[in-house]
Parts: sequence; structure tokens; C-alpha cells
Amino acid sequence: MLDDYSLPIPDISLVKQRPDDPYFVGSHPKASEVSMVIEISDSSYLRDRNVKLAAYAQASIAEYWIVNVKKKLSGSVVQNRKHLNIQRLVFLRPTS
Repeated sequence: MLDDYSLPIPDISLVKQRPDDPYFVGSHPKASEVSMVIEISDSSYLRDRNVKLAAYAQASIAEYWIVNVKKKLSGSVVQNRKHLNIQRLVFLRPTS
């Protein structure tokens, strides 16, 4: 949960375990409990790259990865207190 009105559903997220609710049965993880978010993008790449990136940055999510399956690309966005550091990593499919 990023705020009272925003609850994006990432494909994968790494969250800090709560001692009193280790499986988040009682509520969704708060932004402060999320260490990393990964989106697997096919048709949602532009939304993931623009809308969700801005929302996760606003919520101070430390690391955000987008995997673009159509173009076989993966990019990471690592945030620190001063700025966003956007990196693009390229993965190529091995040839046989």
C-alpha cells in the first residue's frame, strides 16, 4: 500500500517480514516494508515505466525493476534520498 488510496499490485515484491503477521494476513504491506518491486511487462510497459515508476518513487520504494519481455530488456531504478538512479540492463536470449 503506497498511501490510503493507492494499492498497486506488482508481479513480484520483496517485503520485510512482520513478527506479528509474517504472511500479511491482516493487511497489505506498507511502502516502508517493501524493499524491492519487480514488474514483468508485456502490454503494460508504458504504464509500468511512467505511472508506476512515479508512484513507487513517491512512496520511496528503494528498488524497482521492469522486465520488458517483448524487447528482452530489463531495467532497474534504484532510489536514494537525493535522486533516482536509472540503469538499463540488457539481456539477450542465447542462441542455439
